[in-house]
Amino acid sequence: QTQLTAGVLAHDCAHILQGFFQSKRLVQKAQAWPLREDALRTSEARFAQLPNYPWPAHYIASLPGLAGLRLHYLDEVSPVQNGKVMLCLHGGAGWSYAFSPHIAGWLAQGYRIVAPDCIGFGKSDKPKRGQMHTIAFHTGYLLQLIEHLDLKDISLALHGVGQELGKSLGAALQAQAAERFAASPPTAVPDLTVNAMSETERLAALVAPYPDAGHQAALRAFANP
Repeated sequence: QTQLTAGVLAHDCAHILQGFFQSKRLVQKAQAWPLREDALRTSEARFAQLPNYPWPAHYIASLPGLAGLRLHYLDEVSPVQNGKVMLCLHGGAGWSYAFSPHIAGWLAQGYRIVAPDCIGFGKSDKPKRGQMHTIAFHTGYLLQLIEHLDLKDISLALHGVGQELGKSLGAALQAQAAERFAASPPTAVPDLTVNAMSETERLAALVAPYPDAGHQAALRAFANP
């Protein structure tokens, strides 16, 4: 008589199938978001091997301030949500990945985590020219994102490296939408360290969104003096 054993390598097989269909969905989504002729978009393959970045991607291009550019952001809701929001603003030398090691801890505290990649950074579309990278431009669509997601009781988290961009954006957002922000000082998030990952992994994470000079217009625009 033949004996059957169910569930052998079920987890491994499920992981392979999930990865296959996730890649198909990413391709379909990318095709559904047309790319402006004056912009570039980093391939998802550049982000596939990053450690400690399990958070699903969210994209939006319909905000008027984006003018057709596609914005990427993380949006994680705590199972013990307390109504508070942690809005994570990266610096001029970072992107949303910088906040990944801290997201689980904030979720445990009840926060909803929203971490956008500013246009020109991370997984968001990257205009080829740097002239559009002004605080006013970035503040405009971020205000619209806050309203679109109806974020309230917002606290700020700022990435430690090149955080002048995050500070400027945070101040502008608070000035123009004060009623949506909590009266609390920003949380400073340190740079990725070799204690949390290998040096090779850290460098790979920093350069992942920027495969060549054409993708780096925003980095140049907000480079530290």
